[in-house]
Amino acid sequence: MSSKERPSDTEAHDPHGQGQEHGRRAIFACTLRGQPYGLLHARDVTLLPWTQRYAAPGPVPGVPPWMLGLLSVQGTVQAIVDLGAFLGLGMATPDDDTRLVFLQRDDMYVGLLVDASSVVRYLDAPLPPALVSSPVRAPWEAGPPLEVAVARVEGEDVRVLDGGALLDALVHALDPMEGATLTPSP
Repeated sequence: MSSKERPSDTEAHDPHGQGQEHGRRAIFACTLRGQPYGLLHARDVTLLPWTQRYAAPGPVPGVPPWMLGLLSVQGTVQAIVDLGAFLGLGMATPDDDTRLVFLQRDDMYVGLLVDASSVVRYLDAPLPPALVSSPVRAPWEAGPPLEVAVARVEGEDVRVLDGGALLDALVHALDPMEGATLTPSP
């Protein structure tokens, strides 16, 4: 199935096709090192409508430890990133609950390793216009905030990450690395 044939996250999970249900924003809820996080379908990034159990990717030499390697998923080579490690929360220990969550921008595909996932959830209230007081930032301090809010989801506080800012941060973090890329070569 080509990327053009794959349904977007909102098409697969949102009957209105706008990342909203009855005016509430959709996020993909997951757990990182025991803390609830959410990935916001934001900007030009699509949260792909599937997850899968962790499968060890093929290693890529010379990359940071959070870049776990490359894996063929539904016929597409994808970079696999330990999201918790990338955010500075430590490396994951894969188990039966560990999942890969997938993001796409143009022809870039990234699988994010999370401790557990719980599919699409809807925010109890709209995201506040202001950023949280101490947001999670990209690994380089001048980078944009990756966290856009702490929001209530089904009565629980969840740190909401911007999918577009996250992919930008991953690309930036690998950019100075010779030969490292998130987009497969033709």
